[in-house]
Parts: sequence; C-alpha cells; structure tokens
Amino acid sequence: MNKMTPLLTIFLLPVLTACNQESDALVQQDNLICNFTEPFFALEYDAASGNVFYTGVDTYDEKTETHEKREFAKNARIVNTSANAGKGLGSKLELKDGEDRKLLDLTVDFKGSDGMSDNLYPITALQQGKYGPHETGCTTTSFPPVEAGATPSDDDARRLIEQLVSR
Repeated sequence: MNKMTPLLTIFLLPVLTACNQESDALVQQDNLICNFTEPFFALEYDAASGNVFYTGVDTYDEKTETHEKREFAKNARIVNTSANAGKGLGSKLELKDGEDRKLLDLTVDFKGSDGMSDNLYPITALQQGKYGPHETGCTTTSFPPVEAGATPSDDDARRLIEQLVSR
C-alpha cells in the first residue's frame, strides 16, 4: 500500500460522499409546454426561473406579427401528488404558483392530445380557470410528442417525473 493511500482516503471520502448525496440535485429540470385549442392559448413553465408564461389570441402583436409572452405566475413549481410517489405511468403532478395555487393538473400517461394531430403527448394537462375546464397534451424539453402506437414504459415516466418535479 502506498503511503499516500490512507491520507487520500481521509481527505477524499467526505468529498465523494457529499457529491453522491448531491447527485439528485444535479438533474436538470425540464421546461413544460402546454398548447391548448379552442380557444388557442399556451402555458409554458420555465423551470430555471420558476415563471409560467401565457400566450394567446390576446397577446398577438400586429406590428411584429408574433405572440408576446406574458407572465402568468411567479415562483411556480411542479409537485408530485401521486399516491405511488411518481413510480411510473399514471403518476399525478400539479403545477403550482408561488402562493400554492394549482395552475394545472398533470398526468404522466403518454396519452395527451392537442386535439389537432395524431401525436400523443407525454403529459395530459387539465386547466381550470379563465376558459373553464380545458384538457390538452404537454411536452417537455426532453420528452417531445410520440407517434400513436408507441409504448412508453414506467421507466420513461420515471425519467420524465425526475426532470419535472421541483426539488
């Protein structure tokens, strides 16, 4: 045994242990994008800032011919509300604002629909509010829509939840 081995063990073991404990926090959170139809509007959760942005028919700027993003909520987060603690398909999540008000009910089912295409979205969202109950499919940065007939697994759902749920 090298004379340095015990010394390195003494100094490096606490560092390695701390890195291992922090590894869950290193998972990059994904943005959530939900496009609703009839009426057409979108909600986008920016995981880095915690802000939720709204775009809709009333945010169209004729001069720039673009939709302006408007702040919808601050200090938002996605929380796991499943009895199965997000173990797979069918897991329930909620998007909440900084005052703990529910903005969206989310189900990780890979059955979400935008009502206009054959694509299936990884998350089904239900919004209660300004436009009444409204359901759509949502995507994330890492989980785009899938083709009809795809068979996502519980592992896919767990990865998605890990990237969405606020820590």
